[in-house]
Amino acid sequence: MEIYVYKSGSTEPVGPFTLDEVRQKLEDGVFDGTELACHYGLSDWVPLTDLVEELGPENPPSKIFICHRTDQQWLAKQQLYAALKDKYGEDNLFYFEENVGFGTDYAQAIRDGISDSSVMLVIVGPNWGAGLGKNKQDWVEEEIRLARENNIKIVPLHLEVLQNLHPFPDKEELPDSIDFLSDLFAHKLRARPEEFKIDFETLVKTIDQAREKMQ
Repeated sequence: MEIYVYKSGSTEPVGPFTLDEVRQKLEDGVFDGTELACHYGLSDWVPLTDLVEELGPENPPSKIFICHRTDQQWLAKQQLYAALKDKYGEDNLFYFEENVGFGTDYAQAIRDGISDSSVMLVIVGPNWGAGLGKNKQDWVEEEIRLARENNIKIVPLHLEVLQNLHPFPDKEELPDSIDFLSDLFAHKLRARPEEFKIDFETLVKTIDQAREKMQ
């Protein structure tokens, strides 16, 4: 969760801060509690002390963020999403098509989703790397970069499409900000039901280990 604060006499809010950072600034006297504060999903600015009390203790990030290109591998992604939802519940997943509604500030929703997550699954498929480093803002690249900054476990994931597992781009093909991906061991998810079950169980172990470390 990202919190913004209007300090007395300021014309622009400061932040974003996590709830723990806000609590620490209140304890250190940087904030006195009378400031106005807001976070994504709140309809209006409220006194900082009221916001902190309403939120209560901050829970460690535990969501699973599914990073993918929205125009690729729809059926394979739906199979993965359904399996993850059955295992962890819908509230513990961030999947763009399910979490970002029309009229939503999608950029802020993505940033909040990443800050609430302990693991990111980066789905790699055909032509996955085609847009990397070419667009002014490629959101796949941006999501991976933000996850790295937030020390989130990043798991490259190859989804089988028509019995083909598409190769991951080489290091020199990746933008500098995310070229570390080529050094990460990638999981695979094969399409046949019996093979999918085996591969998914292996993936679950990786996810559970990442979530436990964040507790």
